[in-house]
Amino acid sequence: MPDMDSGRIEYGEKRGPDLPLETNLDRIRRRAFEIWEAEGRPEGRHREHWLQAEREILGDSAGP
Repeated sequence: MPDMDSGRIEYGEKRGPDLPLETNLDRIRRRAFEIWEAEGRPEGRHREHWLQAEREILGDSAGP
């Protein structure tokens, strides 16, 4: 059960009637997968796709 007084919601908890709380991690994971698929599902480029997704989701401050 979430601690409603603190305003914190733990990862994986649901908010409202059956609505999952999507985190930045979820959005990055989904975007990295989309990039991977769009590029023809190449092997060995998961880190590149993840970093690109991070930059897109979090902004330029996430990159090197």
